[in-house]
Amino acid sequence: MGLTAFPATAQAQTPVLCSESSLVDAIATANAAGGDTLLLPFCTYRLTSAHGRGPAGPVGLPPITSPITLLGMGSTITRDPSAPAFRVMESRVPPTSPPSKAS
Repeated sequence: MGLTAFPATAQAQTPVLCSESSLVDAIATANAAGGDTLLLPFCTYRLTSAHGRGPAGPVGLPPITSPITLLGMGSTITRDPSAPAFRVMESRVPPTSPPSKAS
């Protein structure tokens, strides 16, 4: 008699290229898929415009509406100094674990 193991459903891990459009597209795709883990490899993502809107106004990245993990791996997400005012990120998903250190 054999034993067969089936892995639990796991979210994908998607590497994100070092550009604003790649990060915006990756978050939008992850939202549509119901969640993902996005790998941000040692990049600076400089946001030049808002790509979403929340109750408090414009948001630099699309609002997060599904369970998404951003693994920063030394990355920085920042608003370009010449960009109009907006918040960088908004989550509409209740947290499932304590947030990790962000800087």
